[in-house]
Amino acid sequence: MKLNTMKYFFTFLFFLASVSLSHGQAVLEQVKEAIAAGDAVILSEHLNNPVSIKIKKKEEIYSVEQAQVALKQFFTEHPPLSFKEEHRGEGVNGHFIIGTYQCSHKKTFKIYFLVKNKKGTRKVFQFFIKEE
Repeated sequence: MKLNTMKYFFTFLFFLASVSLSHGQAVLEQVKEAIAAGDAVILSEHLNNPVSIKIKKKEEIYSVEQAQVALKQFFTEHPPLSFKEEHRGEGVNGHFIIGTYQCSHKKTFKIYFLVKNKKGTRKVFQFFIKEE
């Protein structure tokens, strides 16, 4: 009887870990889609409060509302053509993606963002945009 209980316990733990991992991957995908669409509103739904944002050479700690305004301005000035993921990784600090954002002005930017777990939810803690 005890062996059966342990089997269910480990199955349950595996299930929780899978759900958590898939939720983390879903957040990464939603952030990528928001970048590709140039949608600062959807992107801001995934930002931690506060969030570290660096656009070109200006780095600031923003509230979600301030970050939304800054990102909207960037997307307005540089309308999206595409966002292509180049590297995805996982470290002690969370999951990150590095990709290339191409805008309609034929400019290219590297975008890096870091997603960490905060009180059971995944949020973007760092979001960096660098012109190439």
